[in-house]
Amino acid sequence: MKKTRKEQKILTIYVNLPDREFDIPHFLEGKPFNIAICPYSIVNQTLSDRAIEKITDLLHKKCLLVQRGYRGRCKYDHIDGTDPWHENLCTEWSNPSISLNEQSDIMLRGKSVLLRTFGFAPYGYQAPNHLWDTNTLKVVEVMPYKFIMDKNMIGLSMYNKHSVLVIPEVNILKDNDDKTMFSSGAYVAMDRLRDDYVHDYLSSIELITPFDISPERNSLEKLTINEQKKRISKMQRDLDNLL
Repeated sequence: MKKTRKEQKILTIYVNLPDREFDIPHFLEGKPFNIAICPYSIVNQTLSDRAIEKITDLLHKKCLLVQRGYRGRCKYDHIDGTDPWHENLCTEWSNPSISLNEQSDIMLRGKSVLLRTFGFAPYGYQAPNHLWDTNTLKVVEVMPYKFIMDKNMIGLSMYNKHSVLVIPEVNILKDNDDKTMFSSGAYVAMDRLRDDYVHDYLSSIELITPFDISPERNSLEKLTINEQKKRISKMQRDLDNLL
């Protein structure tokens, strides 16, 4: 009987700012995945030396380093209680956009920290909360990073935007619907790796790198809808916090 081919996914593990250690389950050993790190967790010495050693070892094998902003927090004060965990794009209507020079500065600072710490420049960039704009993309092209992550709201395929590979991704634990099936990327926070559902899901798929599959085309309409849904989702979370 012919075996059914496993679904292929690009997995990114997010190391959050409070995380001190990095311990992956046995079922992920020897498999390729992205490790996304906020450089400020190294600057403020939250991430332990032991975690840094483990991550460095994985980067010498099949894993790729992804940069999550620099501080991971908005430059503007969010004293009204709205979510401040973004850095490249603020959805507060009253706040000016983050300039090209400002974004270039924070991204370069973060990239330098990761290169100095791990001996590897990050392959990819993940704007905190997946919020980024044309200025972000310009910096990604110039640095250069090979790819940028985006939130997959409607089942987009991986695609090229100018010279940059864009990987739309879904949250393994929260986005359990049809768009998960069609998404090239999937992500999970490091501290949720041992959840039963995460184990079962990751054991059922084949993990690949962003360079193992070819990008596809998404219509301008789909890209626009995805972006609007992403921003609306962020604003809805803010509204819920305020009510």
